[in-house]
Amino acid sequence: MKKVYKDAIVEYKKTIQKDPNNGQGYFSLSTAYNGLNKGRKSMLCTRKAMDLYEKRKDGPNAAKARKHLRELYKFYNLTPEEFEK
Repeated sequence: MKKVYKDAIVEYKKTIQKDPNNGQGYFSLSTAYNGLNKGRKSMLCTRKAMDLYEKRKDGPNAAKARKHLRELYKFYNLTPEEFEK
């Protein structure tokens, strides 16, 4: 299964390189990183996706990203303040 996530990361990075404002690309990259238990990278990508969605005024996807971020904090037993360290 790790290979699937690693291959997905390569593809999502290509997508983001072509379009750095692609919120879905960052959200999908976050999911792949989470699949490899790379919590910090997953959270960073989720935050980026959330920021991009908010800039586009895409409320439903911004809410989805916020929910996912809360789930990641809980799963990795971190608070937003601890993540900043």
